[in-house]
Amino acid sequence: MGQDRYRTWSYATFVPEEISCGNRYAGWYNGEMPTEVGKIQKGQYCFVTSASAKCSSPRDARVLKCPGGFYVYHLLPTANANYGYCADADVCDVASEEWGREENNRLQYTSITGFYSSTRKTDTALGKKWVKITTGLGRIPTKCPGFQSCGTLYPGWMEGEHPVPADRVVDRKICYHTSVTMDSCCAHSQNIKVVSCSRNSKQFYLYKLYTTANNYGYCIDESPDEVCKIPNSQIKYITDQRHGTGHFYDSGFQADYQMYLIPSWMEVTIHQKRLVHQPPTQYFCGGIYAGWVEDAAPGPNEGVIDSRACFRDSMSNENCYQPQPLKMKNCNGKMRYLYTPPRVTRRNMCVEEDICDAKSHEVFTGETWRLAFTKTQGTDYKKDYRKMDTSPYRGWFRFAGVGHNKITEVQQEYMSCGTQYPGWMMTPHPYCGRRRS
Repeated sequence: MGQDRYRTWSYATFVPEEISCGNRYAGWYNGEMPTEVGKIQKGQYCFVTSASAKCSSPRDARVLKCPGGFYVYHLLPTANANYGYCADADVCDVASEEWGREENNRLQYTSITGFYSSTRKTDTALGKKWVKITTGLGRIPTKCPGFQSCGTLYPGWMEGEHPVPADRVVDRKICYHTSVTMDSCCAHSQNIKVVSCSRNSKQFYLYKLYTTANNYGYCIDESPDEVCKIPNSQIKYITDQRHGTGHFYDSGFQADYQMYLIPSWMEVTIHQKRLVHQPPTQYFCGGIYAGWVEDAAPGPNEGVIDSRACFRDSMSNENCYQPQPLKMKNCNGKMRYLYTPPRVTRRNMCVEEDICDAKSHEVFTGETWRLAFTKTQGTDYKKDYRKMDTSPYRGWFRFAGVGHNKITEVQQEYMSCGTQYPGWMMTPHPYCGRRRS
């Protein structure tokens, strides 16, 4: 092409893809377009030579708006045959693939297939195509959806806001959440293109999406309220009393992964009807490594909260051991949880109990041999383990009809309180409604 003017209706003013517009290195106009007829606007011609080099070999550009509304560009010869200028097109009219209800397994909150490998969504065969989403909220979410969401292991969400129609085609980054920690919300990423369209008074988005690695998939946004609309027939229920915080380890109690192999949204129907949100005591809740929800329970006006299921690993350590992804939603006071159990034994989530309720503790009545400051007679020692090895053992108990009906806070002598090794409390009892002076 000689140094001359070339007439076209419109030259591409957005960044095209590398290897597009019939060229190896596609060229586009970087600058403002003239708005007045007869006015020349100066700008810059850029060429896309790689995914990161979007304005290589820049050249000065001049654009003239002519009567009739068309533009005339002052073009310079390209560096070689691999470079070429792009003509503009309305991306909203290009052929696109539609993701409708058949793609509901990509939904951010109600899709549970990502937890289970045989049904996990992955976009390894997607190719490179424009996609229109017509299910959910019709868009890719712009907030981290949580590990193992959206029907896949590593869900993809869009960093940055969606464009408006005047923005034309914009570049955005898809981030992938690759582990249970929130600092991995964008541990892996890839670039996409997005355009906002309006047709027949309806607004929608088109996304230029690309093939992903295995176990990576694009997410579809949806309203958190959809969780509360899931039919009861599709909800799993925690009904075994041994999940309660007052139940000691029971060797016959199955681990959570054995009862909830394919996770789904769950409700608790026992005790206080909610999971606990602080570290419970090890060896309780039916298992050895008792589990709790790391974050506070949401209120009814909050959305779906991403948290973690944590487990105790020792009596002295309350750190979050073997964390697993967990979502929760408050549906007008009724809690729903989406929980991925660890595939190991003796790990069970704990359900909150009202310990003061008579059904949640044992009563040791009239056992006067326990009285403090009483010397043990003979060798017929009393042994509490005989009381506590019957399943289901209630870990909470109280005394009635003996002494002050509480464990003594004074150290006892060897061979006292009816036993060989007497126990006492090293810290004061709690006081209800007021502090201990």
